[in-house]
Amino acid sequence: MMLAGGVYANQQELPRDRFREIKAREPIGIGELTVTGLPVDHSIHGCLAFLIESDDKRILYTGDLRLHGRRQEEHRRIIAELGDTGLDALIVEGTHFGFDNGNEVSEGGLAEEIADHVAAAQGLVLASFSPQNVDRLNSFIRAANRSGRTFVVDAYTAFVLHLVSAEAELENPLRSGNGRLYLPDSLKQKIERKGTNRANELFRDAEISLSEILDSPGDFMMVFRPSMLADFAGKLPPNTLCLYSTWHGYSEGTDWQDVLKSLDAAGGELVHVHTSGHALSTDIVEFTRSINAERIIPIHSFEPEQFNSHFDNVTLSEDGVPIEL
Repeated sequence: MMLAGGVYANQQELPRDRFREIKAREPIGIGELTVTGLPVDHSIHGCLAFLIESDDKRILYTGDLRLHGRRQEEHRRIIAELGDTGLDALIVEGTHFGFDNGNEVSEGGLAEEIADHVAAAQGLVLASFSPQNVDRLNSFIRAANRSGRTFVVDAYTAFVLHLVSAEAELENPLRSGNGRLYLPDSLKQKIERKGTNRANELFRDAEISLSEILDSPGDFMMVFRPSMLADFAGKLPPNTLCLYSTWHGYSEGTDWQDVLKSLDAAGGELVHVHTSGHALSTDIVEFTRSINAERIIPIHSFEPEQFNSHFDNVTLSEDGVPIEL
């Protein structure tokens, strides 16, 4: 995921000589510590919690996780294995303490919502989401298949599919014949200036032009970003449906306002179909209680002090201040 983000989303790529891979449920030694990665359900593929053990102390760090995704058995297994083992500390994410839960539907329920919207759509369907959210990518692929639409991906999404489709048991439409590749004008211009790379060329045999899509827009679902509005010269096809599947706050930017104006002019609409990649506030409490650690250390939270309302063994952290167990 870091490689894909580094190639296509201006994100930080981890240099290959500066990391050692931790494989799920395979303990490794780091100095005097033993670290075991435990799979968790999160919106980004491949996330792990970490059990960190020394001779006399044991800590579970959750990383980012959720309890309403497609892999709920992962956190149940962690609770079954560690819940009554006397952990010295639980370092737990608390994103939704002080932050609106948003749509509380499960990932499976959201997949049905997406499929229903696509089935009812009359024109082109635009799918706006992060391709690193592999569960959401899966939902859009399945919705396209159910409706008989061709799933059109950009190079970023195509690269993610190439990297993780086998591991994530995810259909790659570019290999199954149910998908096509669209290269936005901005990427084509970048290729002309700087040259291409291997990722761009992986599925060029499945490339589709915008004119092909516009000839029969109702036959396609297309991965979309606001910058691609320029490819349409600002004018989307009639009755275009844009399924916006990420945090609603991102849609308040000026680029999305231009998209909304174009949708309105086309008689189309934007529908927000999203559920969080983080545990809902009630789920955070449920998971934390189930682990039953001697000390709770909340992180990644707008209001970590809310943990004090539910537990009497909370230690609030401060940047740069050690915590002794």
